[in-house]
Amino acid sequence: MNQEAPLLVAGGSHWEDFDSCIDKGDAIKGIFHAAETVGRKYLDRQVYQTLRSETYHSILRRMGKLPLEAKFRRKELVKEMNESERRNFDNFRQRMEELGVLAKEEVRGEYRFSNELFRLYVMIEALIAEERG
Repeated sequence: MNQEAPLLVAGGSHWEDFDSCIDKGDAIKGIFHAAETVGRKYLDRQVYQTLRSETYHSILRRMGKLPLEAKFRRKELVKEMNESERRNFDNFRQRMEELGVLAKEEVRGEYRFSNELFRLYVMIEALIAEERG
């Protein structure tokens, strides 16, 4: 899958280009296009459809609102959660690791998305859910 990402970005940039000159805006649109493609192909099937729990989906939306950094801390994320999300987070995290979506960092309590396109897709889904209200 990681080998597909550059091709998806390049392909997405191509389809987003309307003036025969790929600029920064076209490249950014290509990245979002790639994230949506990878997300639909892998995360929708692997995560969103497998984990049917609304609490788990809520945790994913919360993760989508995290700053765009390489890693995040469990402690900081859990602080923002409601009681149901807090109770379920460790099971959620473990399941996400099993699915290959999250990976542990060297520092205890730190995690990262195993693929940055996964992270971007979760962010996009969080924004869409927020707009729908």
